[in-house]
Amino acid sequence: DDLIVYVRITEAFIVDGDPIRVQVLLEGEQLARWSLPARYGIRRHRVMLPGRLLAGKLACQLAFCIENPQSAQLHHTLTGEQFIGNNDPRELGIKVQCITFTGTDRLLYALCKVLDFTEKGGGVFHIDEDWTQPDNLGTWTLGTDAHLVLYLSEPVETPVIAKFSVTDVAVNEAHPYLDVSVAFNGQTMAEWRLGPNRIPSEQKVLVPAHILRLKEPLSISFHIAEPRSPMQLNWSDGDTRPLGFRLTAFRMDPVVTPKYRLGEVIDFTAGGNA
Repeated sequence: DDLIVYVRITEAFIVDGDPIRVQVLLEGEQLARWSLPARYGIRRHRVMLPGRLLAGKLACQLAFCIENPQSAQLHHTLTGEQFIGNNDPRELGIKVQCITFTGTDRLLYALCKVLDFTEKGGGVFHIDEDWTQPDNLGTWTLGTDAHLVLYLSEPVETPVIAKFSVTDVAVNEAHPYLDVSVAFNGQTMAEWRLGPNRIPSEQKVLVPAHILRLKEPLSISFHIAEPRSPMQLNWSDGDTRPLGFRLTAFRMDPVVTPKYRLGEVIDFTAGGNA
């Protein structure tokens, strides 16, 4: 069976300003390529390990190959840090805090279940490195693209309504709107224009059943046209992270075709029966 590995990285040794680039290989086959643009900050990367590369083996090699390791000595020279000895020969890449292996059952999702993306919720297992570390309010998208991954517990035969609880948006008076494209299994299903207010909202996306069956696991992706940093929005003096929107919860419900009775009033207001 396939396995999933979560790699918690706490630092990328950036000296010249370029992101640290990492290739992830299992038994010599490349599975992922990461780019870490900021030196500090917790990033949680996820990689799927195909069962075909693990089958029948007592031991396997999982390798992290740094494409552009940085000179520790150059760092000492540029920053004026003192180093005991004549020279520091190390070439550094990333600082790994922990690695966790788990089965794909950790990513199982059943229709009508609410995924909680706060720090104590199970949604954290479904996000990739393009989200901020979850806190008590949820998790923010980082950069132009972010993804969710789910294994559906049962085949889906009907369309579904996906509901996203968006509780904050990177907007202000100078940048009142945030445009987001939402895709399921690579197929664009919705175009959101979030803003100009930062009040919580529920965004709904209708997804046909055949889209959900295109591939497994189900991939939900968000493309943010113009992410913005808290510093750019005058929220903070030193936070340069490129944020989009904050996700707090998610659920998918099967579409139930309503039956209309003659004379019945359809209420299109908030909380109505439309």
